[in-house]
Amino acid sequence: MPADQLYRSIPRMALLNAERFATELAVLDGDTHLTFADVGEQMIATAKALIAGGVEPGDRVALWAPNSATWITTALGILATGARLVPLNTRFKGGEAAYILNRSKARSLLCANGFLGYDYLEMLHEADPSLRTRLDGVILQGAVGDGVAWDEFLARGDGVEEGRVRARIEAIRPEDGSDVLFTSGTTGHPKGVMLRHGASLRCYEIYNRTYGLGPGDRILIVTPFFHCFGYKAGWMLALMAGATSVPLAAFDAARALSMIEDLHITHTGGSPTMFWALLDHPSRAERDLSSLRIATASAAYVPAELLERMANEMGVHAITGYGLTEAHAFVSVSQPDDPPGLVAEWS
Repeated sequence: MPADQLYRSIPRMALLNAERFATELAVLDGDTHLTFADVGEQMIATAKALIAGGVEPGDRVALWAPNSATWITTALGILATGARLVPLNTRFKGGEAAYILNRSKARSLLCANGFLGYDYLEMLHEADPSLRTRLDGVILQGAVGDGVAWDEFLARGDGVEEGRVRARIEAIRPEDGSDVLFTSGTTGHPKGVMLRHGASLRCYEIYNRTYGLGPGDRILIVTPFFHCFGYKAGWMLALMAGATSVPLAAFDAARALSMIEDLHITHTGGSPTMFWALLDHPSRAERDLSSLRIATASAAYVPAELLERMANEMGVHAITGYGLTEAHAFVSVSQPDDPPGLVAEWS
């Protein structure tokens, strides 16, 4: 049965796989280790708090934070209420974030202060003071300031029955909206693209025929969660496939190489620039990268030379594809037995 029919929605997929893979490791983020059951429990706890705060199906809830285990469970909690997730670029300044929040009519904002030295709430308030009173700024991590602390936020949901969350999840249909992802705005203001639960699940089920992610695998996710590459082709696919997500908040070649070796990473993805950096890093030759089997190189033109070096020097089979946000960032993908020259043409 296709994934969109089997699961119907992203949070229902997370719930079903919380039972199917209950004790298996779903997320490995530094000292934070979450099983699939843990992910389901934290999703429900977040959804209960949002429901207590008045979030209704169809509302927009923004998430402004770097890749982390908390991003995953928070995003799932937003989706579990029937609301639409609006991810914000972690490099945004206050005015850029304010534009997205106003354009999407977001009713709540959950963010992480302090990433890359940014005080997100302060930047936002300076850009648009009206957002201070309109949005209930919840702080996932970092300085709370005049926001709401994460523990205080979760405590709001104590009086909400779990059954209310499960009923909301059951009511979500495959054709219902899941997210509002904004384009880069290279030809004008960013435009909000409304994505759907069923299409998200089905697209990346098809993508995985080439990617081959499954139980026991570990995917290092360097690409940002505010983009489909890190979100849909990253942790969502891992949850669906029974694999372990290993998020990395900011790319550093030395750290990525160390994580591949120490954590036995089997899959990853990123831009050509990222893979050049891995190949050319002085410590690369000393690392045991034998666990890494397959990688997706995308988001820019991928030269055949890069694919050949990945195969010859890292022992990695590379794939690439083409996508755009309006198509859930998935249109086409190369095949496992395609030679480097042909794969390069796909990009």
